[in-house]
Amino acid sequence: YDADEDGLLDLTMTHGDGGGQWWRNCSQAGKLSFQPTGIIRGAARRQAIIDIQRDGKADWLHGSSSGIHFNIGDGKGGFVERGMIEVGQPARAERLCIPADIDGDGQVELLSEWGSYAAPQGLSRIYRFSYSQGKIQSTDITAEAGLPLSGVSIRGIGDVDQDGDLDLICLENKRLEIYLNDGQGKFRRADGALEGDGRGINYQSWGMAVVTDFDNDGIADIAANGRNFLKIYRGAGNGRFAYSNVRWAVRDVSAASVDDGLCFGDIDDDGDLDIIGYTAAGPRPRREVAVYRNDLPARNWLRVRPIGRPGNRGAAGAKIRIYQAGAGDQPAAKRLLWFEQVTIFDSQAVASYYALAETERHFGLGDHSRVDVAVEFYPSGKTVSRKDVPANTVLRVEE
Repeated sequence: YDADEDGLLDLTMTHGDGGGQWWRNCSQAGKLSFQPTGIIRGAARRQAIIDIQRDGKADWLHGSSSGIHFNIGDGKGGFVERGMIEVGQPARAERLCIPADIDGDGQVELLSEWGSYAAPQGLSRIYRFSYSQGKIQSTDITAEAGLPLSGVSIRGIGDVDQDGDLDLICLENKRLEIYLNDGQGKFRRADGALEGDGRGINYQSWGMAVVTDFDNDGIADIAANGRNFLKIYRGAGNGRFAYSNVRWAVRDVSAASVDDGLCFGDIDDDGDLDIIGYTAAGPRPRREVAVYRNDLPARNWLRVRPIGRPGNRGAAGAKIRIYQAGAGDQPAAKRLLWFEQVTIFDSQAVASYYALAETERHFGLGDHSRVDVAVEFYPSGKTVSRKDVPANTVLRVEE
């Protein structure tokens, strides 16, 4: 993430046993150089970027054994800790923090999860929070949102059913489950959405889940990694997802595939998302970086790169909507193809676990050769629209 907004991506590292730090990128042509900033805020493993104060300057959140720490940004790469939400029991555990607008009111809520490394069950909470006069106030709205208070771990967020709101991908009873959003921030479990034998093998432990489109058919797919494996589910377009590791030649979950690192990006620049992962299962000689090049049949795609105002150039919190082209000016008259909120969390930009993915948002378009695009920036609410955007291009949208 470019914390000081000088055009160079800076480096951040968190460590659950003590310490989190930023390094400022001072590289010049032909020579990499990073300098420590001195920003160290205790034990940290999960982290996120969002404008907490809504003052136009991105802030830094990170999870520790005691809770979620709020670090206020100065817009120049500096952060000062101003408070904490206490969650869970003080013990060595994961502390997931995802800032996202789950009820569509323009404010972000905070999704938190904690649990031990070994136990597949966890405790997830959804908080509505505000920051005023140097103080953080939070309200637990988990029960109000329809999420069980125990036994469920939030592992990812995205518009699974492509209806314009953010759904949850959770781990429940050692199985992946999808919780669909009704558009008002109320969730219900979509029983039977995940088909095939991949759903019940082993369990997810440390990992993350992501909603994306690997085959560019315009239908959402799901990828989830956990302790020692990666699962890929292809969307059928009817609310169901088929386990597709074997079909798409990704190593089957019966063998160790991806553990600590998982990220996505178009490494060969052919218009589809490839997968890079770090396998940490088994004896150390078996540890390796696994690269899966996507050679599925070519279809149309679009990448959107939102650029926010100074202080939040990474556009954290922005909402991207992709519509069918030529349906008029009113959103109600348009057919929504994709919706995504720019959530920058867990050392990632798209949905990676302990790894960085590219900051552009990727959308499969199927047979659509042109689309309309609208980007609603956060926290200003300003919407910038582009019509008849050609497929197979990268669209830069500035606030």
